[in-house]
Amino acid sequence: KIKKAEPTKNGDPPGSLQITLHSLFRPEQSNRNIKDYDNDDDNDDDYNRVRAEHDNNNIANTDASSRISLILALPRPLALARLLPMISMMGIQHLILTSAQKVPKDYFGSHLFRNTNEIRKLLIEGLCQAGDVNIPNVTIVNRLKPFLEDDLDDLFPRDEYARVIAHPYRQMKNEFNQTDTIIDSSSISTNCTATEGSNMNDGGPQASNVLRMDDVIFPIRNENSEKSSEKKILLAVGPEGGWAEPFELEMFQSHEFQQITLGSRILRSDVAVISLLSLAHDVCARKSMKATVSD
Repeated sequence: KIKKAEPTKNGDPPGSLQITLHSLFRPEQSNRNIKDYDNDDDNDDDYNRVRAEHDNNNIANTDASSRISLILALPRPLALARLLPMISMMGIQHLILTSAQKVPKDYFGSHLFRNTNEIRKLLIEGLCQAGDVNIPNVTIVNRLKPFLEDDLDDLFPRDEYARVIAHPYRQMKNEFNQTDTIIDSSSISTNCTATEGSNMNDGGPQASNVLRMDDVIFPIRNENSEKSSEKKILLAVGPEGGWAEPFELEMFQSHEFQQITLGSRILRSDVAVISLLSLAHDVCARKSMKATVSD
């Protein structure tokens, strides 16, 4: 006699459902899922239709995640564990976890790095929610400057990626009227005393020259390339409080990173990353579509 399943004493369901993903494969490797048709002429049209639908689904699933890559200053281990599923849920191609001046060295001793399967599990958790199968590539960088000088161009060519660094602009006290004036922190590194849009009568430069994600300039790609209309972004997000000024900002700017901002508020890493990834996906999708239509 089979015993009827009953709720437990604390009201929880009787037992749990556990799904284990032993391995994932990219959509282009899943051709075996396509129905095998005979080579008869009558079936050629059906085969071509199914194959076209399959290929279109692959493109829809992979394009979004392949447009964005992320350089992230390593957050606290607990914050990283919370953030990894969100990152894979949003969809990225490559994740670079790097050191920074404000990142304590002991963060690299996290249990997540001693057992890389933990990172994989967290990434898969986000993929399950998003219905995706493309696990991002993950690279751990202990020294940021050598990475930018030696490896950046190989991984993210200048002619393919718009390089973007996110950093909060800060508020300084206006000496003339004792009000808060928001200025672009990049003016510190470029020694700008007055910029386009400055109003000297108001006591200093204004934030009118600060870039947002929608202002990012993409590289002009070869028109003969099959993916000439595809827009890609490499996004660099610093630790809480932003990158070190002016050293790290100047270092990124020397490698053609365009500085953007979400505003003057100091955000937690998870809030900043998800907000920036959302904006990056939106900009890439719109500008890729616009380039495709114009072609």
